[in-house]
Amino acid sequence: MKFRGFTPTPFVTMLSGDFVRKDKIFSKLKPNSLHLKANKGFTLIELLVVIAIIGMLSSVVLASLNSARVKARDAKRIADLREIEKALELYFDDNGEYPTYGDIYYYAQTPRYGDYIAGGPGCGYSGAAVASGGSWCKLEEVLGPYIRALPRDETGNVQSRYVYKKPNGFDVYGLRVILENPSAISENDGGYSNNWFELGGLPSYCMENYTGSNANWSYWSYTSACQGGN
Repeated sequence: MKFRGFTPTPFVTMLSGDFVRKDKIFSKLKPNSLHLKANKGFTLIELLVVIAIIGMLSSVVLASLNSARVKARDAKRIADLREIEKALELYFDDNGEYPTYGDIYYYAQTPRYGDYIAGGPGCGYSGAAVASGGSWCKLEEVLGPYIRALPRDETGNVQSRYVYKKPNGFDVYGLRVILENPSAISENDGGYSNNWFELGGLPSYCMENYTGSNANWSYWSYTSACQGGN
């Protein structure tokens, strides 16, 4: 059957409200049942899956970013310690010895633990021989001609991250910084602890002459080079 002005397609012809396709009649079907819904939205399950995936990706990104920040801080600490080493060698060239002022143990005290004296941030412990300033600030003062400033612990969560030790009667010293994430550099520097990056002749001396904790050159002592003695 043909209607004026209307030409049926080869596949679908509408007859009496019925749908005809290749001689097959689908009667009494709702018109929308043969069409896809163009505006179909996400289900709750689909949204939850998407949110979970985004959360997992965010966690991975944040973990990678935090790891990169730790590595950057440790790299800066290692570079800072090498700068102190250079300053100490320049001091030795001019004075024939490494700096000692009664105290043989110098360290940077962090703001979290406070300063023993009002010598400024991170000045560290003040012994009788350096009563005018904390030990780290005193070392900073004597090395002033060779280095602009000594580093402090920017994270503020370690009591003595940086340490310089020069035992009386020894012509060697020890330098160390505690790293947040030990690396191959700190594990293979020949020093006492894998968590420290160590420089100077004192770490090697203690490792060669003592074992275990007795080889700890960074042990707080006014009389001995290593925890096990001299």
